Amino acid sequence: HTHAHIHNTYTHSTHTTRTQKLCQTSLKETKTNQRTAIRTMLNRLHTAAQRMMVLSGTKLASRLVRVAAAAAVGSPLRASHAAKATATASSAARAASTCSDHSRSSLGPVHVSPTDRGLTVEVDGHSFTFHTTWLRHNCRCHLCMEQSSGQKIGALMQLRNHNPVRSAHLEEDGSLHVVWDTDGHVSCFSGQFLRQHAREPSTTCLSPPHTQCIPALEFASVMQSDRGQWQWLHHLMESGVCLLRAAPLQHGTVLQLASKVSHPMGTIYGNIFDVVSTPNPINVAYTPLMLDEHQDLAYYESPPGLQFLHCLRFEEHVVGGLSTIMDGFALADHFRRADPVCFEVFTRIPARFQKIHYERDHPVHMTYSRPHISVNRRGEVVNIAWAPPFEAPQTDLSFADMSAYYHAYTRFVEFMTQQAALPPAEGAHLFRFRLQPGDILTFNNRRMLHGRTLFTSRAHGERHLQGTYVNIDEFKSRYQVLASRFGGRSYHVGNQDAI
Repeated sequence: HTHAHIHNTYTHSTHTTRTQKLCQTSLKETKTNQRTAIRTMLNRLHTAAQRMMVLSGTKLASRLVRVAAAAAVGSPLRASHAAKATATASSAARAASTCSDHSRSSLGPVHVSPTDRGLTVEVDGHSFTFHTTWLRHNCRCHLCMEQSSGQKIGALMQLRNHNPVRSAHLEEDGSLHVVWDTDGHVSCFSGQFLRQHAREPSTTCLSPPHTQCIPALEFASVMQSDRGQWQWLHHLMESGVCLLRAAPLQHGTVLQLASKVSHPMGTIYGNIFDVVSTPNPINVAYTPLMLDEHQDLAYYESPPGLQFLHCLRFEEHVVGGLSTIMDGFALADHFRRADPVCFEVFTRIPARFQKIHYERDHPVHMTYSRPHISVNRRGEVVNIAWAPPFEAPQTDLSFADMSAYYHAYTRFVEFMTQQAALPPAEGAHLFRFRLQPGDILTFNNRRMLHGRTLFTSRAHGERHLQGTYVNIDEFKSRYQVLASRFGGRSYHVGNQDAI
């Protein structure tokens, strides 16, 4: 009897467990079906919204909210998803508002040309043909672009090589509406958006002007206002270098300055480093030796952008130790005119840079190969890589390339020496100057070459600079944000932008 009772109890427990699993599975299927129904409802809502967009233009927003609420009543989870449906409608309404352009003076007749896959629109009195696949790829509706962030969210599988247009017309508010033949999707583009992109391939030179002098500003003016920061970054954008004066003689000041651009860039030397002569140095910069013109951390895949060097101490007993700086972009431009064959070699055959140092607290083994000079499709210099102290032996070149490389290399060194002695208006001049305590030298490490003369001390005098870095793209981003308010033009900064 006991055995039978245990068997019956086990069987009942097993049936109960199976029943619970079946219930859970059924519940999951029900929820999945409900979610599918809701998703279908919301997609239908958006399709209706797009049709209304074509019909009602700027009156769309209030009507969409009412449609969303009505649609939500019929959904399987009407109470909990009414808010989501309304939010979807509001998002679609914002998408409609992005299509609206109240200037009403921008766009003219629309012509669809199926043969060349183009859609021609008259913009500000000039006809521009937009590639239909480009238009579909850059649809601004809320299914294809998240409205708050402006990021694309549309499925790439919806994009085809050929995207025929079913119809296209202009609304009274100045927006262009396109209905795609493949799936009936409706795209809208504001006049402002089309004006912004209605242009032929750019032929404007984006190379910065060559450095003519070292501009200077007061440290306080940069720290106290956005306009002061814009003036500083504008000098860095145009001249590649700017000297800030009268900074506090406090450790960490350089980090406060860097934070006006972005977060300091951490490297194998930390977020902040001290350039001071030390025994058993982990870098040749931490000696009193002369440093030829170079760029820092060329062995990184993405070397630092801006570099900051804050002079904390430079005692009178120190002899020498002058800072030097040269415009590397200008040097490359002059080199191309002087010796185009060697210039081409420098753009084609890569150099190899390395930092291999195991005898330090945090051992390092880093190598990276890149050409000394990089150009874009228009031949403009977009990057230079010059760091002789960190060049690794060339081992992966053919004998012919090795000969061509070293011929160009020795020619470039000779040419650099010649250019250093020329005035700024005639060549890539080498600036020499002695930093004063409170000075902060800021420059674009991707563009400028910097160095130092040998120094000695008669009575144990000290030369102490404190430095940090900022990422090159974050520098350019901060500049462009400020330039949108105060004006200014962007140039190549050395981030190898292909434009």
